Amino acid sequence: MRYYYVQALFLIGTTLVVFWPVCNHEFVLWDDQLNVYENPFLDPVTASNLYHLWKEPHENLYIPLTYSIWAGIVHVTQRPAMEKTEAPFNSSLFHVMNLILHILGTLVVFAILKILFTNDWASCCGAMLFALHPLQVEPVAWVTGMKDVLCGLLSLVALWQYSKYVQGRATAYGLEQEPMLSLPPWPLCWLCLPSLQQSLSQ
Repeated sequence: MRYYYVQALFLIGTTLVVFWPVCNHEFVLWDDQLNVYENPFLDPVTASNLYHLWKEPHENLYIPLTYSIWAGIVHVTQRPAMEKTEAPFNSSLFHVMNLILHILGTLVVFAILKILFTNDWASCCGAMLFALHPLQVEPVAWVTGMKDVLCGLLSLVALWQYSKYVQGRATAYGLEQEPMLSLPPWPLCWLCLPSLQQSLSQ
């Protein structure tokens, strides 16, 4: 436990160093165009436009929570009218938000692995594998990939909280030696594999 914060800072710092360059990238001129900077329901952002995105899909894609986050970013990133560019929004904060969500997901994976295993450094290594696996580049570096990163984060949080609940019940019944007795551990070990985010988004 004494190394917990050191390990968490190590995970945050390493992930920032590896992925920080994506924060200077522009939008992708295909999906990002349809979903973000040429989305008529994000420019301008109004209550009725936001309601529409929650009510029905846009371009056959129903991701209302992601659209709501993008709507908030639009207020911060919208370029002045005199700046004539191909994309009316500054892409940097969109990329920064993707990176923040990915770091939070990495910390949640670390917390899950700490419940499943007794070795903190092994848990840290598993979380590092999740954070830096090459499959993570696409959802983190692609603005529209926020739907995948956000889905993965929320799913992992649900599994983390369930793991804590099961661990608490096991402890209450005097099963301290096997705190995860009613939780099958090996399927959950696959949470450290980034392919989970891809499957959750499909």
